[in-house]
Amino acid sequence: MKYITVIEIICDAPDEEEAYNTAGEYLRGKEDFGVSMTCRTAPVK
Repeated sequence: MKYITVIEIICDAPDEEEAYNTAGEYLRGKEDFGVSMTCRTAPVK
C-alpha cells in the first residue's frame, strides 16, 4: 500500500522568500523559535 504524508510549516515572515528560508532552516534543525509544524499521513486511494 502507498501512503502520502503532508507536512505544514507555519512561521511569521515578512515575505514569501523569508518564509521559504525559515522552513528550510527549521527542517535542517537550525531554527526552532516561532515555527510550528503539523503532519498527517493517509493511504493513497
